[in-house]
Amino acid sequence: MLSYIFAFVILTIVLIGNILGPEITHISMRYYDSILHMLAGAGLGFFILALMSTLKLGRWRTIFDVTFGMLLLGIIWELFEIYFNITGYELWSTMYYFDTVKDLILDVVGAALVAFIIIKK
Repeated sequence: MLSYIFAFVILTIVLIGNILGPEITHISMRYYDSILHMLAGAGLGFFILALMSTLKLGRWRTIFDVTFGMLLLGIIWELFEIYFNITGYELWSTMYYFDTVKDLILDVVGAALVAFIIIKK
């Protein structure tokens, strides 16, 4: 139950950050997008862990499932950014590819950190 609460709080912060984003992004905080992707990875990592809590999987299998699940969710988000053209860069440019890979890495790292910390307990 606590994982659901953590997920809800973190994802609410990410939602507010995305709503406020156009006024703040790339103006007052250089790494705003990176922070949001890392937080989203952590929040969704908590959510995936909470969903998987009834399964009795091994430590490494759980970490793999959380990491892979977050990678899939990150790819879905990147497709959402493409569809609505909110990538921040010209589509299919070098900077667009760099930003997409960075976003996916940060999503996965956020979720993997949560998985490592929670499972270690």
